[in-house]
Formats: sequence, structure tokens, C-alpha cells
Amino acid sequence: MMKTKIEDQDYVYNFIKDICDKYGPRPPCSQAELNAIKDIGDQLSRIGCDEVFYDDFYCHPGAYPQGFVKIPFICLIMCLGLYPILPIIVPILTIFSLLVFFIEFPMMKEFIDPLFKKERSQNVFGKINSNKETRKLVIIGGHVDSANVFPLFQKTRRSILKYVFGTIGIWVVFMIISIITLFAPFNPFMLGLFSWVSIGPFPIYFNIFWLIFLGTFPFMAYVLLNTQFFTNPVMGANDNLSGTAIAMGVANWILKNNKKYDYIELWCGAFGAEEAGQRGSKAFVKKYGDELKILKNAYALIPESVGVADIIGFISAEQMHFVEHSKELVTRFEEAYKACLVMIALSGEKFCKMGVSAQDFAGTDAMRFSEKKYEAIAFIGADKDDHWPLCYHSLEDNPKNIRSAPMRYLIEVILVFLDKLDKDLAKY
Repeated sequence: MMKTKIEDQDYVYNFIKDICDKYGPRPPCSQAELNAIKDIGDQLSRIGCDEVFYDDFYCHPGAYPQGFVKIPFICLIMCLGLYPILPIIVPILTIFSLLVFFIEFPMMKEFIDPLFKKERSQNVFGKINSNKETRKLVIIGGHVDSANVFPLFQKTRRSILKYVFGTIGIWVVFMIISIITLFAPFNPFMLGLFSWVSIGPFPIYFNIFWLIFLGTFPFMAYVLLNTQFFTNPVMGANDNLSGTAIAMGVANWILKNNKKYDYIELWCGAFGAEEAGQRGSKAFVKKYGDELKILKNAYALIPESVGVADIIGFISAEQMHFVEHSKELVTRFEEAYKACLVMIALSGEKFCKMGVSAQDFAGTDAMRFSEKKYEAIAFIGADKDDHWPLCYHSLEDNPKNIRSAPMRYLIEVILVFLDKLDKDLAKY
């Protein structure tokens, strides 16, 4: 029989609906985000956490993702207009655009951030102390902020990778050909290939590169304009109030049932500004890892978009950011899931399919822990057919589409994991 009950399932759903009803969409660093964070802190106090703390941090929400999309688009327009009169501008702008994309997105370095306004956000967590001695810190957190609509993802789903990498490939070709054209005057063959010629009786001139540029422009413009070019915020019920609801649900179950652990200290709560490039978790890791050295003896559990899920993945790697998560945690959660299956087999209850997978697009707050070599794992809800998130950055990401059962199932697995971990820690 499962530890959690139907009222625990209702708790996580009501938490999500309440935050959405009160504050609506919560863009990073917005007043709505800050109000929701304060509300979550108040709730952590009410359910009985031993301490609730807030950490302020500052970031540039305009830079990610809108900034690294808009800057390449502006560069594309400039290349289109300036190439006939200033060819050298094309390799300069294409190289700059590729640097902006790779440094800001896969590498997650704040390359263009100083160009955008600095704003305040917060992280909030409630502490649940251990009964005897803290031998391990376990952090469970979602994020409070919500994203903007991502039209291209809704239209393409998994094929989005072809569009994104196709656009990058075209940029690289532009860069190479534009550099070659600079040397055309010094080589007879290249001079003939890239010379400007008149088309018909009209005084309009083209060369091969210019024709290629014109031909591919509609595709590139389509991709860039349909990513997150425009600011149309979504409710963020699934991404990722569901993750925060799971953290709250774990804390609420432990405290209402008086089940504090002997050797585990728990921090349950939420990060701010995840949609601005995991800036809240980055600030958290910097403070509690790099500066205070607390994370050396910690596990970070990051639920993401589990509120609309056919299946749940134990994420072993976030490939877009070249990060691998804790193998130990992946193994422990596989074992916890198997233990849950045994329990429900005896009681006849339903459960959600879970398994190990790697995330090949976008990222989670777990990435900020793992990139610094701290132990972390992410859990992502997905569609059973293509194994990608549902309602992702879409207007459908609202409380009406939330399925509370998968959140309850993940809470169950986390509780089994914590029980086993506490028993293991008692041996030392």
C-alpha cells in the first residue's frame, strides 16, 4: 500500500491552482513571481518547517532566451542589407551570432547579459531538521517562474532539433562562404564565382552567395520568430509549479505524519528565474556550494513538468548542456521505483511508468548542481510516444490540464528513496 493518500494528491493540485489563480503568469523577476515566492514561504511556515529562508539574487531576464534569439535575428537582417555594400560585415556578424547562441545556451555563460536590465528574484526553501544528526542534506525544489509561448515547439515537437540545428548549420555555411568571398578578388576562379552580375535589363545585381542568402532567409526567419522572440507568457502550472508542488507535497506529508528523518535534513522549496537560464539555482549553488561548502554532502532532487505526464524520466544527463547527473542517484531511484511497484502489486493500486532517460533538449535546475560536480538528478514528465514534455511553453500549460496522479506517484518514490537513505545513513 502506498504511503500517500488521495488527499496528498489533492494537496499538490490545489497548490498549483491557488498560485495560478492568485498570481497568473510569473515571468522571471516580475512582481508576480516575487509575490508567489512570498506565498510559498508562508505556506512552508504554516505546514511546520523548522525554518524558512529567502535568498535574493540578481540577473538579466531579458538576455535569456529572448536576447540570444533577437540578437541573431537582428544580425541576420543586417547581413541581408549590408552585404552588397560591406561584405566583410557578414563573417563578423555570423561569428558573433554563433558565439551569442553557443555561449548563452549550451554553455550557459552570461555573455550578453550586461546588455540587458538587471532585476531581482528570489529562492525560497523550508528546512526540516533531522531528529538526531544530519548526515546528509537533501534538497527538493521546482521553480516558481513561468515561460513565454514557444510556437515552434508546439508545431514540431521532437523535430525541433532539426530546425534548430538546421539554422545553425546555415549560419556556419554563411560564415564560411562569406569569408571565401573576401578573397575572391585575389583568385580568378572565385572572382568569377562570386562576382556581382546584372539580372536582365534591370540594374539589380546578385552573386551566388547573395542568392543563397535570399533563398534561406525565410527558413531562418521562421525559426527565429517562432522560438521565443515574442513575450507572450504562459501560466506555468506544469512548468514548473508541478515541481514546486512535489517539493511542498513531500514536506507536507513528512510534517503532518510526524515522520522526520533521523539523519536527513530536508530543504524543500523553489528557485526563481529558471526560465531566464536557471539563474536562481545558479545563485543557490554559488552560495551554498562554492562559498559555504554545504553542497558537498547533499543530494539535489529537481522535479520538472511532472503535472502533465504519461511517463516520468529519471534524467541521467542533459545533453544540450553537456552535463551528466549523479549515477548514484539514478541507481537509488531505480531501486525506489522497483520497491514502489512491489508495494502496489500487493495492494492493486495504479502507478505511473518511470525509467532512466537522457534529456536532449533544454535544461533543468539540476544542471546547475551537476555542472559544479554536486550530486543531483532531475525528474521530467513526458508523453508516452515521443518522450518529450507535454504542454511545454504553451497556453495549454494551465491548471485545467494538470494531472495530479503522476505528482503523487513521484512523491511516493521520493519518500521510499528517503526511507532507504535514512536507513543506510544509520549504519555509519
